[in-house]
Amino acid sequence: MRSASLWMCVWPGLPRLWRDGNASSLGIAVAFTLLINLALVATVVMPGVLAPTPLSLLWMATIGFWIVSAWNSHKWVVRTRRLSKRPGFDQLFVQAQSEYLKGHWLEAETLLKQLLEQSDRDVDAHLLLASVYRRSNRRADAICQLDLLSRLERAGKWGLEIEQERQLLQRIDNNNEIETISKVA
Repeated sequence: MRSASLWMCVWPGLPRLWRDGNASSLGIAVAFTLLINLALVATVVMPGVLAPTPLSLLWMATIGFWIVSAWNSHKWVVRTRRLSKRPGFDQLFVQAQSEYLKGHWLEAETLLKQLLEQSDRDVDAHLLLASVYRRSNRRADAICQLDLLSRLERAGKWGLEIEQERQLLQRIDNNNEIETISKVA
């Protein structure tokens, strides 16, 4: 598995596209495909369409694009692997989840913040933290957390849950307004 993920770095954008479904990585992969196909067609299928200088520049751009993208993909794979192998990385989330289910909001928040210090793009931790804030009556913090979560690339898989959290917050606001009106009346 280790070498397989490194081999995926050969095609620009493929590792992040494969693992995360990252849209910008899809753009990188498609751009490279177009660039390499254009260079191959201009060289093999229709030689002479481009003068030697533009053809050389096209190949240099293609090779440069490939080297930079492959290097960035390699760095991303290594960083992702290192993060996932940190001792206790997954355990922190499991502990936070356990504290959440027990209703220990402060303990769950502390563990989730530790986890987010290690990986600030952990969508699951952001969503659980938003829920912790909602349950501990910290509406503004919950909304801020959901807004931050919505901007993360991998948040798409949790779109329904994010919307449900927003609806729960709105329902709480509506109940508070009704209570305020009934107290005044």
